[in-house]
Amino acid sequence: MVVCGGSIRPIKGGVLLMALSFDIQAKDGRARAGVIHTPHGSIPTPSITLNITPALEKWGFTPSDLTMATDIAMLRNSFWMECDGANSRDVGWEGPVMTDSGGFQMVSLGDRLRVLSYGVEFTFDNQRHLITPRSVVVNAREQGSDMIMPLDYVVDTTNSQQWRFIVSAIMTAWWHKLSRGVVDKHLYYIVQGGLNYFARRISLWDANRQLAGGIPAVAIGGLAGKEKREDMYKMIGFCTKR
Repeated sequence: MVVCGGSIRPIKGGVLLMALSFDIQAKDGRARAGVIHTPHGSIPTPSITLNITPALEKWGFTPSDLTMATDIAMLRNSFWMECDGANSRDVGWEGPVMTDSGGFQMVSLGDRLRVLSYGVEFTFDNQRHLITPRSVVVNAREQGSDMIMPLDYVVDTTNSQQWRFIVSAIMTAWWHKLSRGVVDKHLYYIVQGGLNYFARRISLWDANRQLAGGIPAVAIGGLAGKEKREDMYKMIGFCTKR
């Protein structure tokens, strides 16, 4: 078995000294415009991300082929990058980097995954791999990632077994606890629970607890799947009220 990102190696992207910060510049109701400050540059919000996928990289595309903007974050998929040994800075991007959790691969690769209390086990290239909450954060730290999404438990929003969304909220909270202590000043909390309001309440309670404990930001996960758009908007509204 290969344990992906299990050891701490030199940081190619440089040491992250400055914590994330967010300056609010304007408000309209609950809508906000501001600037996210990172060690590799600032991002005016609202913003989009530059998504460099393994397929784009394979075909030789670089960030400059896709955009001339430098005040956005490049998004990389930590789920695959851990096992490929790839590095975000190797594609010629010097701006802010966000590494996602790879949680959606739990949906797309569900038949090849085994979810454990201490991580996710799956088969790739005829090898068994284990990704853990700590390995995700360690790998992101090695890449000099400015905004780090921890390993979270994603369940397809159309799943009819409502208890699974409660499990996703509890497991995400547990995994987040296992993620702490590596680079907390760049670590997000991901709110999970699908379209189940009780599960979201559990996740939001822990998210606010972790914010009070020193992490800089929270993301809303587990949406933008197969659910109706109006259902997604309702859940986003529910989460942002709390």
